[in-house]
Amino acid sequence: MITVLADDFSGAAEIAGIAWRYGLQAIVQTEIDLSVNHDIIVIDTDTRSKKENETSKIHRSLAHILKLSKIDWFYKKTDSVLRGHIIAELESLAAEFGMNKILVAANNPSAGRVIRNNIYYINNHKLHETDFRFDPEFPLKSSLVTEILGPSDQFPVTYLDRKKTITGTGIFVPEILNAEDLSQRASEVRENVLPAGGSDFFRSLLEVKGYSLRTIPELQEKHLNQNRFFVLASTSELSREFRLNCQKNGVPVCNLPCTTLNTSELNEDCLQRWVNHIEASFNKSCYVVATVMHPLNKEPGFAKALNQFISQIVKEVLERIELDELIVEGGGTTSHLVRFLGWKNFIPVREYSTGVVELHSEEYSGCTLTVKPGSYPWPDYFIPVNIR
Repeated sequence: MITVLADDFSGAAEIAGIAWRYGLQAIVQTEIDLSVNHDIIVIDTDTRSKKENETSKIHRSLAHILKLSKIDWFYKKTDSVLRGHIIAELESLAAEFGMNKILVAANNPSAGRVIRNNIYYINNHKLHETDFRFDPEFPLKSSLVTEILGPSDQFPVTYLDRKKTITGTGIFVPEILNAEDLSQRASEVRENVLPAGGSDFFRSLLEVKGYSLRTIPELQEKHLNQNRFFVLASTSELSREFRLNCQKNGVPVCNLPCTTLNTSELNEDCLQRWVNHIEASFNKSCYVVATVMHPLNKEPGFAKALNQFISQIVKEVLERIELDELIVEGGGTTSHLVRFLGWKNFIPVREYSTGVVELHSEEYSGCTLTVKPGSYPWPDYFIPVNIR
């Protein structure tokens, strides 16, 4: 059995989608249960937004359980641009597993994300010049990878150029420009090396271990009479473009009907107005988009309050509308939502594109859940064209 820890739900779903692509039976869990009969278990730890000391405790506890269990190999899924308390997570895992070599390959060259000379680039733009500099919880003000990660109390953090191999102890961050670089680094992973990073690196590890892509059924055209509810909480440019495209093509867009100046605005009156707007929109269209277009409040605790509010909205919509597919953008939003709804176990049924994965909840059969990271592009399948 392969076991993966991810710090939010979209990261967990992304790994499960890749496993599905390689013909593995995968399950995403929000509570660890190693008794299930699957090839790979991916656990959403929901630690991206937690405090560093709490994150460390959760990872050490989970690593202790895994250490006592019969697993074939382990992978730590990190955010692709290194947001979160990654050093604290890696230190906790290494301490419990008894490892002193950690290889971190977070960037995904398949999405134009490369690391060259210790600098992170997205489509030739330095990381701190992209939308990630506006992240409400982890604004990225540097493009130096070792600076983004920060120091470790237990290990040296070392950047490796393409000619250098892992020697000694430490946290090693390699130069990654393409798939060949990832394959080379994947071949260096031995029993004494803890692998961590993004979805591209995980895919390379699968291939080095002998797994191969399966034949994937062709994606059928959208059934225009199926109810699809989009929940967009991301403030990324890709999210804004998708919203504008929906409006251009006559898809109802239901914006949060109150401001985001303070938490008190997220009250029962605002909730009911939003739900009523969504319900009325489904009487006119099978595609409905709920979004938050106001500037987000960066005060501590507001992001959590907004996720709670969005979860309440989705719960009411599920009670009023017979949905075929619920599509949620943003890993933190989805992590909060599935816990609020009491959904704990998910089986991947389709990978639309890397990171955009449709799952079936074992606790809810009313509709499927599709998850998309906020910084990933929308597949053409979801982009509406003249839907009325």
